[in-house]
Amino acid sequence: MVYDSALTETARWNCYDAWPSKIEFASLEASANDVAVETITLQYEKLERKK
Repeated sequence: MVYDSALTETARWNCYDAWPSKIEFASLEASANDVAVETITLQYEKLERKK
């Protein structure tokens, strides 16, 4: 789902028969003040845009 700044839904997709094919974790450093980013790649059988 995608929302605008007023928290109104502007787009929606339904994903069917999906599974993660790749997961990447950010390297963390105790002395750093960075945001940790995780990336997940999904494989799917069917994707429908509903809105």
